[in-house]
Amino acid sequence: MVLTVYGQLPDIGQLDPLAKRRGKQDTTFTVVGYGWQSVKPQLLEDRVRYTGRALLLELNGAKTGGFNVRLSSNPGGNSSGGLCFGDSGGPALFNDSDVVAAIGSVAVNRNCVGSDISHRIDTESAQNFINGFLP
Repeated sequence: MVLTVYGQLPDIGQLDPLAKRRGKQDTTFTVVGYGWQSVKPQLLEDRVRYTGRALLLELNGAKTGGFNVRLSSNPGGNSSGGLCFGDSGGPALFNDSDVVAAIGSVAVNRNCVGSDISHRIDTESAQNFINGFLP
């Protein structure tokens, strides 16, 4: 399939300044996936691609180890959801761009709220891995 726009790799270290910057609540990611949309009152699983707007929570906390990014899956405030089960491998697009800053990895709970963890691809090791599969 030929698309008019493809996701772009981030610059190495593009997210690093956000680890110490005040006002992280203003940094958003658009997560994309085909996973669950709801667990209660019953499991809801469609074969439809959904997007959610997630807020940056942390980069260098104990759960992220510096190579992951923790995002809010809480649909409150400026957020409209986040990563859920079945969304693993989908992109986390930085702000309103086509820059794929991270790849969805872990939904923390069955109700798809709270927070989720995505693997950063703005690191040299991640990009070396990705570039190993490109022509």
